[in-house]
Amino acid sequence: MPDWDEAFAYTTVKMVRVHDRRLGILHYAFMGLIMAYIVVYVLIVSKEYMLVDLPEGTVRLGLLPPKACPDEAAGQCDGFRRLPTDLPYCTGGPVAPGLLMPAPFECRYEDESFVVWPPVEQRGFFAATRITERQQQLPGTCDSTGPDGPRPDPSCFDWEPAAGTAEQVYYPAQIEWFTAFIDHTMTASRLGLSYSWPSEGLFCRGIFDSEGKQLEPCDDYANVDACRAANVTLETGRRNIVPVKTLLRAAGIDDLDTRGDVGCESNAVSPGCESFRYSGLILQVNIEYNNKWSFDATQVEYRITVDHIKNSEFQANELVSEGADNRTRTVNNRHGLRVVFRQIGEVGKFDPQTCLINMVTALGLLAAATTFVDALMVYVLPQKKVYSEAK
Repeated sequence: MPDWDEAFAYTTVKMVRVHDRRLGILHYAFMGLIMAYIVVYVLIVSKEYMLVDLPEGTVRLGLLPPKACPDEAAGQCDGFRRLPTDLPYCTGGPVAPGLLMPAPFECRYEDESFVVWPPVEQRGFFAATRITERQQQLPGTCDSTGPDGPRPDPSCFDWEPAAGTAEQVYYPAQIEWFTAFIDHTMTASRLGLSYSWPSEGLFCRGIFDSEGKQLEPCDDYANVDACRAANVTLETGRRNIVPVKTLLRAAGIDDLDTRGDVGCESNAVSPGCESFRYSGLILQVNIEYNNKWSFDATQVEYRITVDHIKNSEFQANELVSEGADNRTRTVNNRHGLRVVFRQIGEVGKFDPQTCLINMVTALGLLAAATTFVDALMVYVLPQKKVYSEAK
């Protein structure tokens, strides 16, 4: 007859009570540290009980030119419309020492419809800081009116300067004092979260530099009243409007004229030292979302940071117009400020399964602490032989 007790026998852990203050203090110290880690870091700080999702959304952008100075008499017109004689990069302006550029150029006052190209773009914009306007014509060997149709010859690739014309180089004035309005939405479909800037559950924490220091857009103006006159706002429940100057400052760029990404060696392409205004630059603006700052998962905050993509001048060619004979055209070579927006971060909500998995993992550390103290007891301490027999 089979021994059913033996067949269903199982192994269990032998419980031993250890009377040793050294081991007891060490054991409870480890247990206390692990419990503090679970409660403070896992539950309160990291909120590992949350099911997380990566936020997605849309960003609608626009630029507006600087406004007229509200108080000319007080001379507090920084950030507002200025004459070319007040701008160091304009012909006839006060050239500042150490100015990085081949030479000042003519300045033209163009609004956002001309400065921004293309006019509509998702998640970014390109604002011209220098424009070279060229009149071009097809070479004589390109017969656009022959029996073979328009531009039938490979020589039609080779547009050349139009006779009797010269290229014109100019700076669109005061690009850094245009104000950028930023409309953005945030969704996390797995969590059922969806917000736009007027939403009550979306909180603006401001704009920060690379060192984590919060920047105040109004610091770019003479005073708070001037800042309000420029319609600058960066706060919860209101449309975000900041000067381009603040975005540059957050990227570590104080101005467009005394620094640049292009080296000072002159060649067939570059005249030498080129300022950011002359060569262009790229900024990456990050909108980072987070709802782990509060125990209410419906409260989402966001903060804005800006990265300067170094050694990356930006330029594009725009075909402005073409002659009726299809043999002449006007092309604008645009160098300027390329701004790309990126929505990043992490949001979450309470999830029982995620909470259980992370808690079991964390509580496993308690067993690890006991195993470590037991190893000291039976392998290290002078009384290890006694403890081994008891175990």
